[in-house]
Amino acid sequence: MAQHRQQAQDATSPCASKSDHKRTAASIRQLGIELGALTPAQRQQLPLDDSTRAALDELDRIKSGNARQRQFGFIGRLLRKDPEHIDILRHCMELMKPGSEAWQRHRHQIEAWRSRLLQEGAEGKAALATFSERFPQTDIQTLRQLVRNTLREKDGNKKSERGKKLLRYIHQLCLAQQTAELVSTASTQDASDNPGEDTTNV
Repeated sequence: MAQHRQQAQDATSPCASKSDHKRTAASIRQLGIELGALTPAQRQQLPLDDSTRAALDELDRIKSGNARQRQFGFIGRLLRKDPEHIDILRHCMELMKPGSEAWQRHRHQIEAWRSRLLQEGAEGKAALATFSERFPQTDIQTLRQLVRNTLREKDGNKKSERGKKLLRYIHQLCLAQQTAELVSTASTQDASDNPGEDTTNV
């Protein structure tokens, strides 16, 4: 990811060639189009800033083709303000694409957690404690209820509607945690790249 971030930064630098600028602009515009194709619920899971989220919400209300193209251009300009964030968004979106390598790893992780939680049951303190420690945003009562409901329905059938709700909840928490870790890593990397920069407010 660091390599992609550096490429984006190089392409937006004053020394970058015109071809580099065009490739970067086209890549970021494509990212905006992919974001626009997501549902509001899917976008809610992504670390979008308020301005970009509002621009995408506005895109949903635009029907004219020309107006949509202008809005995509505006979204691209918003995204270009933070090259590091672009990399994080791309990684998070990969986790949401069925069939991608990142999605397959993510799917394996959340299914393993679901199996462990169902195996120990709603009163299995070890699994619940380990899960909530790994994913601090967990609402333990919600998780316990989802586990209990899944076990009640068809003897814990993972493909049941309640089993799917449990899987979606685990997915949301895993995605949120991975996003938070990516943002933290990017911030740490930025701080190490600029050790003498004064970030205090004056």
